[in-house]
Amino acid sequence: MLRLDIKQLRLVKTIADTKNITHAAAQLHLSQPALSKQLMELESRLGFPLFLRTRKAMVLTEPGHSFYRHAERILQDILVMEEQMAKFSGGASGRLRISIDRVHQSDWLSPVMGRFRKLYPQVDLEVVQVDRLLESLTAQKIDLAILGEALPTCGLNYVPLQDDEIIAIVHRKHPLAKKPYLRVNDLQGQDFVYYFKLEGSYLHQRYLQPNNVTLGRFHRIQDLEALVSMVESGDGMSILPRNLVANALADGRVEEVRIGNYGFHFSWHAAFRAETAKPYLKEFVDLILQQIEGSGRHSSGIRAIEVKPAIQASAKSGLVR
Repeated sequence: MLRLDIKQLRLVKTIADTKNITHAAAQLHLSQPALSKQLMELESRLGFPLFLRTRKAMVLTEPGHSFYRHAERILQDILVMEEQMAKFSGGASGRLRISIDRVHQSDWLSPVMGRFRKLYPQVDLEVVQVDRLLESLTAQKIDLAILGEALPTCGLNYVPLQDDEIIAIVHRKHPLAKKPYLRVNDLQGQDFVYYFKLEGSYLHQRYLQPNNVTLGRFHRIQDLEALVSMVESGDGMSILPRNLVANALADGRVEEVRIGNYGFHFSWHAAFRAETAKPYLKEFVDLILQQIEGSGRHSSGIRAIEVKPAIQASAKSGLVR
């Protein structure tokens, strides 16, 4: 089988483009005798001439034209590949898949995506919805997760983004509206409007089931405005992050009740795999921080931080009996 190398392809293309051995040798940084020898050796291996040697120019033969077309295409493909690999190496090209917890107030997303695309126009930016953020992150189904549980998972980096608090929202005249804070038993028999399925949820597994608390009517509503409207009309209470319902609270549509005597505080985090973090991923997180903080300044940098589960930040936080 005939084996050709890139140097031979460039040799033929350069001679054909310049139509002159001397000029081609200069471009290839070879002496004229060395170039002529290499061309003769190639033609000998092929078994036919690639050029007609005339007094005025080197002219491609019919098989020479075929060789030239293939060489030109292959060399162009190699050039494109080299440029693409250089972009990957420099972090300027690639794909960034982001998934955000469904109850995170992500009003920062649109402006951050706009700024990011101006900085990295060749990075494909995808926002995807997955059910299990950490599992999807470690399985490399996504590259960046915005979540409220900073579990100390091996190989993941966490960057704290924003403090938040889980609160209960109720109708102004709801029996629980005047309580200073809620205990788990206060939920007994209460009509409930929730964003998630009850069974398997953190609320059910951590509080309701262990304490034998049974809710009243249960409505699963995955549209925030519809959920708030149901609470506002007295069709049930709900438990959500404060930042998510900040506007409804400010407008007086619903009342808030603290969860537990000390409140249920936690922090939102950006999580990503440490070994696969690209420069543009870190830039995206930095843009989130700028947008949330409103400072217009870059953060001090991203590093691996050891954190405990945000929901366990305080032994006194959350619902108590």
